[in-house]
Amino acid sequence: PFNSKSKKDSIWADDAQLGMGDCYYASGEYNNAIVEYQKVINDYPDTPFHDYAQYYIGHSYRRLYDFEQAVLEFNKVIENYPDSEYSPAAQYYIAYSYYEAKDYNQAILEFQMTIDYYPASTWPGESDRLVAPLAQFYIGYCHGKLAQYPEAIAAYQLVINNYSDSTWNDGRGILPEAQFRIGDNYRALKSWPEARAAYQLVINNYPGSTWWDGSSIPESAQYWIDWIDENHP
Repeated sequence: PFNSKSKKDSIWADDAQLGMGDCYYASGEYNNAIVEYQKVINDYPDTPFHDYAQYYIGHSYRRLYDFEQAVLEFNKVIENYPDSEYSPAAQYYIAYSYYEAKDYNQAILEFQMTIDYYPASTWPGESDRLVAPLAQFYIGYCHGKLAQYPEAIAAYQLVINNYSDSTWNDGRGILPEAQFRIGDNYRALKSWPEARAAYQLVINNYPGSTWWDGSSIPESAQYWIDWIDENHP
């Protein structure tokens, strides 16, 4: 009879086990997802899905706001599967977990490691989208959070200089936002002419660019240009 072999012995069993983890993850049941992904690793020693399962265990903890455990789990991807296509993204999410935990100094170090170790690596399943540009962007963002405005400006400028065709995961370019943040950081320094010039570059260089919610980045830049002209002529 069909059920004489255990579920585990089926040729598709590892696939089905992974699918259970994915279903729980997709529906936001992250504790259950962790259990099912862990079974993929423990119960199917020969499956090629270990790195994927380990990577999503990390994401599950991140979604549960357990950033400390997320870092440990993402580290396992790098330690256990160093050649995996998930390793560069795991290093990025180690950094991002520190960022989410508001440990901005450690996040900067880990984002820099992402760039240093994986300068030409792409996101899993995306052969043409680099991981490094987002790491460089968030180095700038973390410096800004620490009120290290000159360092933030330099970091954002590196995004523009080094990664001209980089994109967010929704396909929008990263550069317009990097240029806008340069303006924000000059504004934080009360360097009004430099801030105004930075915002003007957003309008000149990225006329159709949008924020994640679809609103216009140049319109945001124009708002601050008008504000500077009015308050610091």
